[in-house]
Amino acid sequence: MRDRGLSAERSLAILSGNDRERFQLALGAAYAGIPYAPISPAYSLVATDYGKLRDLIVQLTPGAVYAADGALSALALDAALPADAELILGAGVHAGRR
Repeated sequence: MRDRGLSAERSLAILSGNDRERFQLALGAAYAGIPYAPISPAYSLVATDYGKLRDLIVQLTPGAVYAADGALSALALDAALPADAELILGAGVHAGRR
C-alpha cells in the first residue's frame, strides 16, 4: 500500500459490504499505518444522488478506492471518484479507469 503512494494524507476508501477482501484491505491498511474508511455500499449501490458519497470522498482525499464490483458501482464511481485516485476492483471492470 505504501508503494502505491497511500499515506495519512492519501487514505484508502472501501466501498464494499462485509466480505473477505474488505477485511484483508482494512487489516493491511491498519498494519501499514494507513487510514482507511469503510463506506456503506448503500452510498454507491442504492442511492441515485451521489452527493453524500462525493462529500465523503472529498473529505477523505483517498489515494485509492476499493469497490467490490466495478460494474455495479460504475455510476457512483464516475460521480465521486477523484481522477488521481487509484481504483481497485474485487470483480468486474470499469471502463476508462485502470
